[in-house]
Amino acid sequence: MEKGKKRKAKKLTKKEVLMSGTGLGRKVIFDQAAKKTSEKTRGNYPAADAILDVIRFGLEKGMTKGLENEAKRFGELVMTSESKALRSIFFATTEMKKSLVVMPSLIL
Repeated sequence: MEKGKKRKAKKLTKKEVLMSGTGLGRKVIFDQAAKKTSEKTRGNYPAADAILDVIRFGLEKGMTKGLENEAKRFGELVMTSESKALRSIFFATTEMKKSLVVMPSLIL
């Protein structure tokens, strides 16, 4: 893309406008997202539900309040036992990757 040129905004279909541009449409979208999230996480990851709540809050209350809410929720989530366990898993697997030694194949 040439420097200084703006992208053309994608024209939304009537269905997309109704779904995202109305309270009822957004409710349907968020309900579907919550259902799929619940199926995938099986309730084990509170951050997934919090993300949907934060997005909904931001859409309803505006960017500034949405970002404040996001920071607040992040602070709450980072202190949970699930967060601590996931960070431990991340650091342990990262350390394992560093110390992994590849043995050359033996040629017979």
